[in-house]
Formats: sequence, C-alpha cells, structure tokens
Amino acid sequence: MKKRFFISTILEADFKTDIIEEVIKKADFEIGLEYFTFDMTSKSQRKLRKIRRKFPNAKNTFHSPMVDMESTSKKGTEDYKKLIGNWENTIKIAQEFKSSHIVFHSNNCFINEEERKERQKNCVSNTIYLDKLCKEHGVTLLVETLGIPEKGLPLFTEEEFIEFINKYDLSVIVDIGHMNLNGYNYVNVLKNVGKNVKAYHLHNNDGKNDTHNRINDGTFDLNVFAFCYKKYTPNADLVIEYIEIPGLTADLLLEDLKLLIEITK
Repeated sequence: MKKRFFISTILEADFKTDIIEEVIKKADFEIGLEYFTFDMTSKSQRKLRKIRRKFPNAKNTFHSPMVDMESTSKKGTEDYKKLIGNWENTIKIAQEFKSSHIVFHSNNCFINEEERKERQKNCVSNTIYLDKLCKEHGVTLLVETLGIPEKGLPLFTEEEFIEFINKYDLSVIVDIGHMNLNGYNYVNVLKNVGKNVKAYHLHNNDGKNDTHNRINDGTFDLNVFAFCYKKYTPNADLVIEYIEIPGLTADLLLEDLKLLIEITK
C-alpha cells in the first residue's frame, strides 16, 4: 500500500479552499482532502457538498463533527441519541463522498478525574458500536490521539490507550500536535499500536497550546516522527491539518508537503 497525502479543509476559515485548490494545481503528485465540519447542520452539509463539487475526483477522508457528538455520552441519554444520530448522518455523507476513513474523537467534553473512568467506560462501549457501524457501511473509523490541556485530563492514560486500541483492534490516526501536548511517550505508543495506525494529522505547536502551526513551527521533533513513521507505519496516510495560519501560501504549503515526502522515504 502506498501512502497518500491529504489536506484538511479546516485550513481556511468559512469553508474556503483557495490555497488547497492552488496547491493541487501546482503539485506533481496526488493530493486528497480531509473534509472537516464542526457540526452536521443542513447548512454545513451544503457547504461541504459545494467543496466536493470543486474536487469531484479527489480521494478523501472525513473528520467527524464535534458539536452534539460527545463520545463519552451514557447510553439512553439525550446526548447519546444526538451522538448516534449525528454519526449516522456523518456515515451517510462519508459514503456519498466515497471517503475511506472517518476520524473519531474519543471525547469533546472537558475531562476531570472524578468522572474520567465512567466517561472512559462509556467511550469504549460507544466506540465498539460505532466502529462496527462504520465497517458495515464500508468506511474505517480512526481513533484520534487526543488529550489536550484545554480539554482537561486525557480520557485515556498512555497505557490505557494502548490497551484500548489493541484489545478491540481499532484503527488509529496519530495527531502529532496532540502527542506534543498529552504527555504520552510518542515512540512507545507507535511501537505498541503501529500496526493499527492508518494515518497522521500533521501540525506543530509550542507544547502548551493546540495551535496547529506548520510542521517546522513548534517543539515537536520531526526527526522522531520520521524515524517512527519509517520503522512502524511506512504506508500510513499523511494529513496536513493546519488552521488559519497567518501568511500561509500555496507555495509554503507545498514546501511542507515536499518535506514530508522527503523525510518519510
């Protein structure tokens, strides 16, 4: 399997895709899209379809929304009903777009120690159900590495995350920006779940804030990423997930993509 390259549509504000369009025109290699939306309202879905019409043949993945999609919801509650309903709609649009993967957040709410274990239990149950639902509809659910300061404690400790993935044989997307924040041992995680890693979210930060900077703008060591990628996950997809970076141009973004090609050879 050959690795693929994607750019998240969260790159520019209000569903704009000017930079992505220019990069795709200039690149001499194939680039796909990761479709991102914060919610599944009819308005957001219309905007996603408008983007899709611009890139009708581009390979793509989908990032699940974060509004009314709380994966730690207890079965039978209103939040749970919203979670399942919005996931069903997400799967439908992913099928419509012929997306290969859907990114899954294990939590979108703030996590404190008093309720961490209970929310973790709910998440495990919901993940198993949603993973099965995705497989039934021909799309792969990717559990994203989370645990960022603004969301409180990580829902899973490093060892719990490794056990969670391996016990249920779940597929993973490693977000290297989040891994720079959550206190996990990056090499240890990749060593233990590498066979399940299907993709990466690529961005950088200062180790304190989830700012989604360019890959060389931050404290995460790309050399460590490159070593682990080649050793443990040599065919995983690479998804640029920058967010509204001042001064970013298509040429700079293409420069970063070419750097990724070079260091993952």
